Amino acid sequence: MKSGWKKIFLWSSLGSVAIGAAVALVRKPKRTLPLEWQRIPHDCARVTLWTVEYETGQDPEKHLVREKYVLLPTAFKVWSVFDAGTGAGDALEGANIYHITRWRSLKKGETEEEQVLDRLYGTISGTSTDGDRSPKNHIARGAILAIHECRVGGASNGVETGEIFCSGVPILNYRFDFAPT
Repeated sequence: MKSGWKKIFLWSSLGSVAIGAAVALVRKPKRTLPLEWQRIPHDCARVTLWTVEYETGQDPEKHLVREKYVLLPTAFKVWSVFDAGTGAGDALEGANIYHITRWRSLKKGETEEEQVLDRLYGTISGTSTDGDRSPKNHIARGAILAIHECRVGGASNGVETGEIFCSGVPILNYRFDFAPT
């Protein structure tokens, strides 16, 4: 009888260890790869960004939606005295201000409708799912797009308003277009 109890104790101990290891593996936080931030080139004539698709609407009228952002560079720049001490060479050049058009592409069955949602001026940055922010004028696939709205006019300087618009879903892809030479 004593050897039977020993076997039961041994197997129950091993089972407890296995259950504990399984729970620890399930609760382990998922690590994501760091994003590869890409600087928007200075000579870029246009940047087009697409977000991942997402559903919108109520049950009988659910639609797939994708947003597109078209960024056109302007002659305006934003300078920040706070960035000057960080050693970043971009702080001395200033951050480009883009004229941004936000489009929404709505799929209804086999057809697709596009409509303009917003037009605004702003600087661009991104935020990873871990909360890491990119420098100005840097983007990455998988990041949330952040547009820092600006006021422009008169001189070549722009002023950030403090309002930040963020895309609700991550960037799926982007394309840089260059002017023909």
